[in-house]
Amino acid sequence: MRAERRLSAFTVALALLGLLLLFWSVPELGPTVKAARADGVSGVFTARELRCIQHPGHESCVWAGDFASGDGRIQRHDVELYGSDRTTLAAGRTVQAVDTGRASRVYGPGGSGEWLFTTLLALAGAALVAVAARRVWRGGGRASGHGASADGASADGASADGASADGASADGASADGEPARDECAPGEPAPAVAGESGGEP
Repeated sequence: MRAERRLSAFTVALALLGLLLLFWSVPELGPTVKAARADGVSGVFTARELRCIQHPGHESCVWAGDFASGDGRIQRHDVELYGSDRTTLAAGRTVQAVDTGRASRVYGPGGSGEWLFTTLLALAGAALVAVAARRVWRGGGRASGHGASADGASADGASADGASADGASADGASADGEPARDECAPGEPAPAVAGESGGEP
């Protein structure tokens, strides 16, 4: 029983993790494909602030600033330029950029490679959900098979018990139906049958 509960909990964990990955990655597939193709509104990005995150033995930086479309209709502030780092820009410098509709970033004319990571996450999520579904299906099939075997064994046992009871009844009937015979000692005459006359003709 404990093993079945552990298996069930593991299956649920697989399904939840897979659904979480799908929930995060699937909505991002469209925007990342657009970013990979640099499909959006062309304009100019102006660097304003360098934002850095310190990691053990590594520093990750990106430039944040303002984006303006070529026709001046779109003005966005406090957005990050994907792929920029400490050495690519300086405060006040401008570069060509593309707005693909992402809420917090714009991209260079060469696009980005985010689609690869997002696609891998989506595939991993789908695989986890498929494995969990297969475990549930196989577990249900095994349970049904065990139940059928148990029912068959019960039916066979009941038939065997019935056959034994019938055999016992038959033996009892044979014993009761056989007439009782009186045994005589060797040399003694057989007892006379009731109704026979004892006189000579």
